[in-house]
This record gives sequence, structure tokens and C-alpha cells, in this order.
Amino acid sequence: MSITVRGGGMIVKDPDSSEPLTFNWDEEHLPVGVTIVASSFLILGTDAVLTKDNEGILPGARTTQVRIIAGTLGVKYTLTNRVTTNQVPAAIKDQSIRVLIQHR
Repeated sequence: MSITVRGGGMIVKDPDSSEPLTFNWDEEHLPVGVTIVASSFLILGTDAVLTKDNEGILPGARTTQVRIIAGTLGVKYTLTNRVTTNQVPAAIKDQSIRVLIQHR
């Protein structure tokens, strides 16, 4: 099961868990008929312990997904989803959340 997140929010993640996250671009960021053609995820923090895999664009091309793994206890990371749309010219949009690593 994936957690749907909103840009500007924060989640708490246990350092021993892996969390699939979904970014929903449909509700607030994309005009009707516009789809996502490329998606990437960037992680910024004081170390490189929080990692990611399984990045992708979900069916319908208006939501994206990534799984985050590990992290250092007590560290806050910024996870950014950068997408490119099918608009002409293409739009590039970012949504970021904070990820706090704590035991849950």
C-alpha cells in the first residue's frame, strides 16, 4: 500500500522500513488533458543514507510513485519529484516533501 503525499508536507519514516509514496499531480498541478511524460526523484539531506527505487509514472500519467528506503535516525531529508508534461512547450514542475527519520 502506498502513501499519497502532497507537496509541502512532511512524513515520518522508520529507518528500518521501506515506504512506497505516491505524488498526485492530478488534483492541483496539471490542467485537464495534460499528462506526465517524465518523472525523477531527488533526495537532499546531510547524508546519502535515505535511498530510493521503483520510480515510475502510474497508469493515467497524472500520478508518480517512488519507494524510499533506510535513512539516518533524527535526520530530515527533502524528497523532490520533478516531472515534465506533454504540453507544448513542455512544463517542468517540482513538488517536495520533508522526510523525518524516527522510530515509529
